[in-house]
Amino acid sequence: MYFTARQVLSNIFHVQLQVSDIEKKFEQTRREKLREAKLAYQKLVQEKRLAASLARSQAPVFKKVGKQIMFKSPPTKFEVIDKDANWKEDWQAEAMKVYGYVPENLAPTEKTEKNKLLPQL
Repeated sequence: MYFTARQVLSNIFHVQLQVSDIEKKFEQTRREKLREAKLAYQKLVQEKRLAASLARSQAPVFKKVGKQIMFKSPPTKFEVIDKDANWKEDWQAEAMKVYGYVPENLAPTEKTEKNKLLPQL
C-alpha cells in the first residue's frame, strides 16, 4: 500500500496536533499538581503560625523587673584648657574614667592653655 505525499503530510500534521494536545494536557496536570502542593504547603505554614500565636497568647506575661541600666552619655563638645606636652593622653584617660570609652567624634580642641577639661555651655 502506497501513500501519496499529500496523505503523508496530512497524517504527520494530525499526529503533530495529537502530540501537542497530549503535551498541553500533561503541562496542565503538572501545573495543577504544583498548585495543589503549594496550597497544601501554605496551609501547613499558616497552621504553624496559628499554633505559635496561640502558644504566645496563652504563655504567662514576661514582665521586666528592676530599673533599667542607663549609661551616662558624653557631653556634646569639649574644650581643652592649658595645653601641655601630654594633654591628649590626659583627656583620653579622663574620658576613659568617666565614660568607659574614648569618644572619637568628641576630640578636644586646642583653644586655650589650661589642662582641665570642661564641657562647653
